[in-house]
Amino acid sequence: MIIDNCCATKYSFIFSFKNNDKIEDYVLSCVVDENKAVYSSPTCGPSFGESDLDIWAWSENKCCCEKSSYEKPIRENNDFFLIEECEVFQIVKN
Repeated sequence: MIIDNCCATKYSFIFSFKNNDKIEDYVLSCVVDENKAVYSSPTCGPSFGESDLDIWAWSENKCCCEKSSYEKPIRENNDFFLIEECEVFQIVKN
């Protein structure tokens, strides 16, 4: 049985760099719909929001993003793209 899950958090954010040469040139987007902050599925990589950042492992590693659950889009268009690096962090309170 395949189970898809939405995970709620009010502190989630996604970001991207507009220019690889200037780390100061970035887009940071905080979650707005905290009930749809993170989505996990056995058929694709991690997803953030309903479609704000989808990392598709099964589709030639192509990714897409379209603003839905985060405050602003992290890319200027909705075309498929490749991710050079991806880091996911979880902060756990002791």
